[in-house]
Amino acid sequence: MTNRFAVEGDLVVVRSSGHQNARDVFHFQSEMLELLGDRTKVLVLLREFQGWDAAAFEDMKTIENDAELGAMVTKVAIVGPPKWNDSAMLMSFYSARGESRYFAPPATESDAREWLATD
Repeated sequence: MTNRFAVEGDLVVVRSSGHQNARDVFHFQSEMLELLGDRTKVLVLLREFQGWDAAAFEDMKTIENDAELGAMVTKVAIVGPPKWNDSAMLMSFYSARGESRYFAPPATESDAREWLATD
């Protein structure tokens, strides 16, 4: 599993691949909490993503982190294959106070970035 993080202006970009276990999800959340700061928009790119362990979201600290992230984030765009649409929307920033949108082909990363740029 790999999560690579980048900050681009007011946007946090995450490139996720592989299979994620509870430790990976906790690391993802911790890194996001550190990087967000005043940033409120997130772009998640699922590349060769294989999903999550079911137990990854059962830990109370993970649930607390998710709630904290949700309170900070106003927009989340997730780009990936159609098969991850429901799972990604449920598991990634489900509690975001703002909008979440999944972009599956033929939509592109550019489409997601354009949507994130709107207010």
